[in-house]
Amino acid sequence: MPALLRQLSTDLLAACVTIDNDGLALARAVDRIIADRHPIKQPHSKGAKDSVILEHALETTAQLRNAGFAEICIFVSSNTGDFANPGSTNLHAQLAASFNPVSLRYAVSLADAEGVLTAGGWVP
Repeated sequence: MPALLRQLSTDLLAACVTIDNDGLALARAVDRIIADRHPIKQPHSKGAKDSVILEHALETTAQLRNAGFAEICIFVSSNTGDFANPGSTNLHAQLAASFNPVSLRYAVSLADAEGVLTAGGWVP
């Protein structure tokens, strides 16, 4: 089993595309950090990295939408402490204001994302 999981992880990583840093996304991440907005949680939060990742995901989704891509886009993170409402797996209300305009969905796992994609007809 560990070898199979390692191979699945390797295959998933090989299918990923690394995106360049985007100046506007980095600036919005800094603004998010300064304003103490999710995914920043105080005190002693490590949400700065999460803010950079989140803002790049939002920017990438916005660019896809502007290019005419209207299909499902999903942000996947099991970090429900920073991205979900307390005691829930639903997207934190503070983040909905950023996700909704670009129609970005939130999933807490790849299995959850697969369910969304299956329901949307993307996965047989």
